[in-house]
Amino acid sequence: MKIQISLSTQCNIHCKFCLKETLKKRYGFIENINMDEYLAYSIMRNKFDHIQICGNRGEALIHPSIDRIISIGKENGNSISFVTNASLKDRKWWRELAKLFDNRDSVIFPLDGIGNKIHKIHRQSDFYTVLGNIDAFVNAGGNAIWRYIIFEHNEHQIETARKLAKDIGVKFVLMNSHTYDRNLRKPKNIITNDRECYFPCDRQEMYINTKGYLFPCCFMANIFGNKPLRDIHHERKIVELYEKEMEMMNLKNNKIENIINDSIFFKETMKKYSSICKGSCYNWSKNQI
Repeated sequence: MKIQISLSTQCNIHCKFCLKETLKKRYGFIENINMDEYLAYSIMRNKFDHIQICGNRGEALIHPSIDRIISIGKENGNSISFVTNASLKDRKWWRELAKLFDNRDSVIFPLDGIGNKIHKIHRQSDFYTVLGNIDAFVNAGGNAIWRYIIFEHNEHQIETARKLAKDIGVKFVLMNSHTYDRNLRKPKNIITNDRECYFPCDRQEMYINTKGYLFPCCFMANIFGNKPLRDIHHERKIVELYEKEMEMMNLKNNKIENIINDSIFFKETMKKYSSICKGSCYNWSKNQI
């Protein structure tokens, strides 16, 4: 089994289309918490096929016990990938992370353009800080992936970015945004070949949110794990089922295998290409790029 785990809903930057920002602006919902460190330790002591420490609603590097959490995961033989805005920690920290990781592990770094003038239009982090951290990580032996979200304002830099990534020894991946608007517009020349797979169900990845609730994927965690979105969701029977079973789906109260085997909510929502899937990652990957 592969898992994704969200360690924090705190973040040091404020990207416009982040779910955290949407919940704040649209619903006045503000949540700044870190996963209980002992819960995080217990999760990382399990043996998984792979662990992805992801952002989703926050920056994992903010977690005060991030070093110990990663170390426990590696001590128990797990492969780890890490999605981060990469604007935190110094270069020494990134070099030490590379030494802890092996060739199964990687870090996904976001840079949405070359130089701050372009990069900061979408992502409010310093381009040169992130690039320096990538350089420190890679030169110490780490496997890095440069994730480049494509907009109209940065598509003209794609080939320059691809060449830079090759020069510094980084895999280059293009990714569509899940949202566009009048300021952050769709690219004019739609690019499909580099798109990553967006279906966690295809990869059999479960998702654990910051409060310890287990979900079939991050999209379902976003819908059901955040009350404002749960309240407006049209499938009331599924919402009611989740609210009935939610405490049994918390890893503070139950084991992963028990949740998967015993939860009716899990059985219903894990039906591939359900209406929930079609309204989230299926439409995202099919229609955006």
